[in-house]
Amino acid sequence: MWQDLCRLVFHYLLGLGISKADAEDLAQETLLSTYLHLDGIQDGKLKSYVLLTAKNKYIDTCWPPITWI
Repeated sequence: MWQDLCRLVFHYLLGLGISKADAEDLAQETLLSTYLHLDGIQDGKLKSYVLLTAKNKYIDTCWPPITWI
């Protein structure tokens, strides 16, 4: 199960245009975060949770911060 989720997240992140090394790092961070919050994830929602977490980690890591004037 975890290997399938790791592969899914890795390919999703590659599709967002980041490097292979960054995709590997973010995939690991995503799965660690998922594992630590596993008890709060609803049944049948694991895949959605993992992809949403991957997207949020991508945004936090790869996008420049917004500077408000």
